[in-house]
Amino acid sequence: MIIPVSHTSTADVVTRDDIDPRAIERFTAEIASGIERGAYDGVHVILARGGEKVLDATIGWAERATGREMRPDNVFRVLSLTKAFTNLMALRAIGEGKLALSTRVVDLIPEFLGTDPFRMLRKDRINLIHLLTHRSGLTPTPNPGLGPEGFGVLADVIQALGGVDVLFEPGENLNYAPAINHA
Repeated sequence: MIIPVSHTSTADVVTRDDIDPRAIERFTAEIASGIERGAYDGVHVILARGGEKVLDATIGWAERATGREMRPDNVFRVLSLTKAFTNLMALRAIGEGKLALSTRVVDLIPEFLGTDPFRMLRKDRINLIHLLTHRSGLTPTPNPGLGPEGFGVLADVIQALGGVDVLFEPGENLNYAPAINHA
């Protein structure tokens, strides 16, 4: 079986002294082996050190069944996997003194309050810890009035969140919101 590999940068010609090009080759070979075994269909992998890319490669298929190869511009539905990254960045900002768990959302994003007086209720009490622990009181919908095609435009997401209701007092109920809290 031939595994399609597309290097979108000079990944196989690493010029950094602290990167072993043989390790990168072993890494991509292991990925290709996993694809060949059927462990997964394909990947787009980016490795960096010190802010500099040392590997940017697409390997395998976007759709194995149709033979459509993986491309660097493929879009992946990773859903809740992004929550871990969001939490990590929030905790990093706390560690750097840029945020606190008690930081109110409206202090960071005033538009979150919205313009509808009935939907503004309790939004000024939602803080970072409420969002990270799914205790914001926000509605548990995966769609805040904006379809998935609009999720990539931050201004549109903020505007949509301005129109979301707070159903419960922030901090009192665990109410898993698939998209809203981490958006």
